[in-house]
Amino acid sequence: MNKGFLAIGGVLLAVLSLSIFTYFFLRADDDYIVSFIKSNPDKSSLIIVRNDTVLARANAETPMTLASVMKYIIAIDYAEQAAAGTVKPDEPVNLDTLMQFYVSKTDGDAHPNWLQEIETKKLSKGNAVPLEQVVRGMMKHSSNANADYLMARLGLRHINATIDSLGLGSHTEIFPIAGSLFVFQNPEKASEEKFLARVKAMSQGDYIAAAVKAHQRMHSGDTAFAQNFNLYDVTVIAQQAWSDRLPQASAEDYARVMKMINRRTAFSDAVQQRLDAVLESILDNPQNRTWLEHAGLKGGSTLTVLTHAFYARDKQGNQTEIVIFFNNLGMLERGKIQGNLNQFELSLLTDDAFREKVRAAFSSAK
Repeated sequence: MNKGFLAIGGVLLAVLSLSIFTYFFLRADDDYIVSFIKSNPDKSSLIIVRNDTVLARANAETPMTLASVMKYIIAIDYAEQAAAGTVKPDEPVNLDTLMQFYVSKTDGDAHPNWLQEIETKKLSKGNAVPLEQVVRGMMKHSSNANADYLMARLGLRHINATIDSLGLGSHTEIFPIAGSLFVFQNPEKASEEKFLARVKAMSQGDYIAAAVKAHQRMHSGDTAFAQNFNLYDVTVIAQQAWSDRLPQASAEDYARVMKMINRRTAFSDAVQQRLDAVLESILDNPQNRTWLEHAGLKGGSTLTVLTHAFYARDKQGNQTEIVIFFNNLGMLERGKIQGNLNQFELSLLTDDAFREKVRAAFSSAK
């Protein structure tokens, strides 16, 4: 049976200029992911669970940069607050309010793509969309503006308390995404070396406080502040420093989160209903609905990071959780992994022989 799998994860594909290199690095190769992880344990973390049996794990206990995978925590906090009546799924959110948190050309067009979907599907009323669509746009398109708005609406303290309530001992604090980019603004035009040395010397507490301060200015509608953002201050070197300070957690902890969602026993029915509504955009594809009962995927990326956290229950009742994190990647490594990750996950879901091959490859590491 030819099964489709629509990967929705907010991951941008590295562009290689020559077609021959594009073919070589991005062609599907099921074995590449396994080979890379085994050859690069310092850059990789993996855990695969099938029907409560751990098929593979590698470096799963080591915290790694999450990128947008951390948005699962925001979505869970939303679902819990919606179920409790603290927020309402249908409460209107003005699109102009969301734009207060948008920093142009820093999200791979995630927010503009979401706005285009809102317009195409006529999901807005006047100039507002339901809160639940904001959460869904954060997960499906990986809109950072939506994520930062939700941090303001739900409360950062409440979101970070969710980390504790889920028992995620390795997870570091979540803080505003766009706000943290403003930490790398260099209006005095100091040398990049000296400026980045000052930023790197900041404690994590001071760094987060600076990000929150910028976030609050954006939330207040200080348009001049946002418009004065200088994209060129966030150089490739600065982007690496920014990426290194993003929230971290272990693959093991996110496998726990995927299992909680997938097994449908950890949350109340009301919370689970809201989670299904915002996490399962994979099922927007009719072909996926022919063989999947439930499925959700969130990916994340920076210049050097690529992350996926995925859960699925197929029509036969098989339950699968896959969490795979890559950090400190080179451009070609990142491009090759991205070109193979979707097929790797699809094969794990549908191919018994491939699952056994992956299990055998990692059996000595378990």
